Amino acid sequence: MSSVLRVTDPGAVRWLQHARVRGVLGAFQGRANTTARAAAALHLDVRVVHRDVGRLLNAGLLRVEREVPRAGRPVRHYRAVADAFFVPFTVTDALSAAHLSERDATARDAQFRAAFTRAFEVALGSSGAREWGLRVYFDGRTSQADEGFWDADLREPLTGWQGPDGLYLQGAPEVRLTPAQAQAAQVDLIRLMMRLHAEHQANERAGRGAPFLLRVGLAPVDPRDVHVPVEPTARRGT
Repeated sequence: MSSVLRVTDPGAVRWLQHARVRGVLGAFQGRANTTARAAAALHLDVRVVHRDVGRLLNAGLLRVEREVPRAGRPVRHYRAVADAFFVPFTVTDALSAAHLSERDATARDAQFRAAFTRAFEVALGSSGAREWGLRVYFDGRTSQADEGFWDADLREPLTGWQGPDGLYLQGAPEVRLTPAQAQAAQVDLIRLMMRLHAEHQANERAGRGAPFLLRVGLAPVDPRDVHVPVEPTARRGT
């Protein structure tokens, strides 16, 4: 592990905890790079990247690898001072090791809610005058509570989606599983993320596709957890 740089300096720790600045640093790991090329690769304003490069230089996380002369100012090529960094959670502002990624997760959750709401409202607006609302009903087996169209069949969404069509999906089912079943579900979710990541890389190289956000999680529920009644349903489009 000698190639991993342990970071405890408060200034450096601050920027390694900042998602965007951390992403900018990544553009200079494993290779030298320019601010302009990094900005293009990250789809960020070059001025933002220039500012973050200054922060990383001041924090000792980035160095000038070389300068290429040209008319006017030379072009600086920067490189991260290490290709791997480690920040002990004890020197961060995290309450515990489990809370280390809480800030990024909260931001991703907010991004997902905004993106999902926008996609759902667009799809619902294209559904004509059909009325949408909360449904509480007996499906012949048990009482159900979900959302749907007024004139939709009284059956839970997992038996067949009846909502507005669109490329979106949201669900938070609480399910009872054996340890073996939970492990199998964990493997399935990891394989799904690996497959989608491979497709993402291929689409980036080909210049096709559009960004989608996938939120994945699995955790055992403890009786002491705050209980929020969750219907075993999903809201999706096709």
